[in-house]
Amino acid sequence: METLLGQTQTQAQAQTQAQTQAQTQAQTHLASLAAALRTAAVEWRFPDGGRVGQLARLEWKGGDQTLSFRVAGSTPEEAQDRAAWLLKESQRFLRERLWEVYRALGQAELAKAKENLETLRKGLEAALPKVSSAGSPALAPYLEAQGVSPPVARPKTPPPPTSPLSGPSFGTRWPRSRPRRTG
Repeated sequence: METLLGQTQTQAQAQTQAQTQAQTQAQTHLASLAAALRTAAVEWRFPDGGRVGQLARLEWKGGDQTLSFRVAGSTPEEAQDRAAWLLKESQRFLRERLWEVYRALGQAELAKAKENLETLRKGLEAALPKVSSAGSPALAPYLEAQGVSPPVARPKTPPPPTSPLSGPSFGTRWPRSRPRRTG
């Protein structure tokens, strides 16, 4: 019972540690995205021609994981329009970066899966028995899966070959017919 309790506690600790690592990793990725956004946004221009780097400030607060904007304008309406535009462009920028990351991760996973499949294929080829084309009932499904037509993969077993020399061996004595005696 103590062993089971110890295993349960160890599993709970491992789960908590994994969750903490995942949260730390997510915070690091979000901070990196926010830094990339701040760097890129400096060069952007608002629709009215003003430079974002001069008229806005983007701040990332890692503790509460928020990204805030401070936008200047000659009127409150102009500042609000610039802030709305900056929010829309920031969302587009972040969405594009996330798609790039997920696309790269997907391609890496696909490449790894293809490599694993190739390794499995080679292992299967090495493990399969080498048989003649006469076929084996156990091997027929594999051959069909490889594109071999069913009549070839599942041939009917031909009768054993016959020749004039087959049959009893030459040293065997054959019974001789004897004439019957009458009388």
